[in-house]
Amino acid sequence: MPPPDPHDVWSNMTAVNFLELSRRVRVDTERSTPRRTVMIIMKIVGVPKLTKRSGLKRACRLFEGIAMKLNWLFDHALGEKWTHITRAIVSIWLSMCPDQALCRKLMEAAGILQRLLQVVARDADGRSCALQLLSVLALYSLDRCETGLLELIKPLVTLLHNQDDLDVIEDTVVTLAHVFDRQSHVDAPVSVGTVSDILMRPLAQTADTVMELLRRPFPPHRLVVHALPILNHRFRASSLVDITRPHHAPLLNLVASMLRSENITLRSFCVLNFFDLFNPRDELSPITFPATQWTNRSRRLSPDSLRIIEDYGATRCESEQYARSADAFVTAFNRLLRASHRDVCDFGRRLVSIILDGRYHDIIAKENLPNRNMFRSFGLQYTSWIHYLLLAASALHAQGEVDAADTLQIEYLRLTASTEKIVASCKIVVSRNPRHVYAHIQLSLHTEKYEEFARFSKKTMELPGLSPSLRRSILRRCIELTAGNAIGLLRAVSPSDRPSLRFAAELFQRARRTADVFLSESPPDCPENIVVLRLKIMASFVLYGQQLGDDFSELQPSLQAMRCTARLLKDLGYKIQEDTITAEFDMMMHHSREGLKSWGGLITELNRRETGRRTDVLATDLDVLAEQWLEDYIEHGKMPAHCETNRLHFVHTGPVYCGCDGNYLISLLETPSPGLYRCSRCGKRSALVRKCGRCQNAWYCNTKCQTDHWEAHKRQCRSH
Repeated sequence: MPPPDPHDVWSNMTAVNFLELSRRVRVDTERSTPRRTVMIIMKIVGVPKLTKRSGLKRACRLFEGIAMKLNWLFDHALGEKWTHITRAIVSIWLSMCPDQALCRKLMEAAGILQRLLQVVARDADGRSCALQLLSVLALYSLDRCETGLLELIKPLVTLLHNQDDLDVIEDTVVTLAHVFDRQSHVDAPVSVGTVSDILMRPLAQTADTVMELLRRPFPPHRLVVHALPILNHRFRASSLVDITRPHHAPLLNLVASMLRSENITLRSFCVLNFFDLFNPRDELSPITFPATQWTNRSRRLSPDSLRIIEDYGATRCESEQYARSADAFVTAFNRLLRASHRDVCDFGRRLVSIILDGRYHDIIAKENLPNRNMFRSFGLQYTSWIHYLLLAASALHAQGEVDAADTLQIEYLRLTASTEKIVASCKIVVSRNPRHVYAHIQLSLHTEKYEEFARFSKKTMELPGLSPSLRRSILRRCIELTAGNAIGLLRAVSPSDRPSLRFAAELFQRARRTADVFLSESPPDCPENIVVLRLKIMASFVLYGQQLGDDFSELQPSLQAMRCTARLLKDLGYKIQEDTITAEFDMMMHHSREGLKSWGGLITELNRRETGRRTDVLATDLDVLAEQWLEDYIEHGKMPAHCETNRLHFVHTGPVYCGCDGNYLISLLETPSPGLYRCSRCGKRSALVRKCGRCQNAWYCNTKCQTDHWEAHKRQCRSH
């Protein structure tokens, strides 16, 4: 029979015995140092050594018994006002938090948040430690724990307003930043900042207080990096109408002043907030007209628009090309509907020609297609034009026109099937004909991974017969993915990771160069010019914001081109608000000038810290590493491995990196936290994660995480 576990001696203890033991704890710790007090309690309660992974694993296994004993002892010490014991127990809890599995167990333990709030309210000396523990519980809780976290906000906001101690204020801001971040982002993508209505009032109060704190000279670093995400949530939680009200001007000025920071991540923080403020925008929808009406339409253009059209060539303009493609599409259907001209093969060939011209998708989205009653009235076999894609594909295949039949088959799947089926079908077609244009186009446009997009698009751009319109769609996709990867990279790495920041800047440069290529090939009346110009201007602000003049004259040509394109599209019948086409950039430039007047001191201080934080790594080494990553990115579409993790939180990544991952938490144990591995799938850091049995280079919480991550991991795993 195995010996009894010494950690279970309290399992059958009575309340009387517990009181006697708690008094003994008090006597043994009365004259002890804080660290000695912690060690005594850990020995009595049976808490394993928390500075080793083996100790954290055992703590996870024995957590229920340990939590029960610590809770009993904490409640009794709090009632008797044994503050040195309550602080020691909070320190033990704090030492568990670097392990996210233990942290979640603490969050789910009954009454833990209420106990900590009692320490915050009663014990001035233990308040800082309790606030640190609250902040980490909010940071590491793996689910919303909505009720518990929401209960923290009101007392913490009250404490922030009624507190004069700067250390307590700083700890309170840190805690609130983590709570708001958890509540705002757990259900939203990383690029979106949504805040529920119940949080709006305390968030507004906290943001106002934080801005007052930032006005003080030399604000502490932790206060700054946690104040910014609070302001970010406040900014994103406001609607466009609300944020432009006069009382929000200081917030707009502060965010816009970050444009002058030397830190590229802070500049992206500024630009993206203003950029997203006016998004999403509706797609530009033209009032279509037949090619025969082009002459009449051109007569109603303004003199400037008419001059632009004539200089470029009316027959080469997008509106003319679109009108001709629309006419061809209508003609194809009219011939299909008429019994005397009904030839399915001819219908298929005409559709293939329109599809490969590149304007087909816009046509079927905006033209009035034949409806079910029209098909019935003409006595056709099917009542939907989509079915005739398959019928025409079969007819063309029987005629030996395999490439045309494959094009119609892919288009049918694009309209009716899932992305996975489209990609699978396109790969089959490419394996049969490596030069099939439309299969390559759909593979390029339907993949979300840049590595696959780079491979397919590179081959697509080299294919003969690629129409200018389809080429522009590939270029636009390249710009969007490259800029998106740069933004994601800036939000996923530490500001001290200089090679990654250099690499992100190179990605923005690549996006700008691709935008220049697009604009040089695009007609002046192409609606996509608006989107590409917007992305180019955004990248320019992120890259050169600190170097631009007070009047931003360097970007005025791009802004003027954007306004000119908007006027031309409006003259041509597009539904577009010309006066607001550059509104986000105009607002950002205005508030940046105003912000430097009131927040110039803060920006100077941030720039000073940015200079002081730079590592001693030689610039040449940074250039070599960043260039190596860029080469892999261009040739193979590979992002650096450490930049691929999709994190949900904002406060401990990117421009406002706070480092609250257990490193700054110095408990009364005065020993560093053990090195823990993160799950390669969900990012959870714990002593319970286990190695991949094959390659030994990946770690997982459980079988589900390993299975979900297999698609991303299998190539690396099989190479070992």
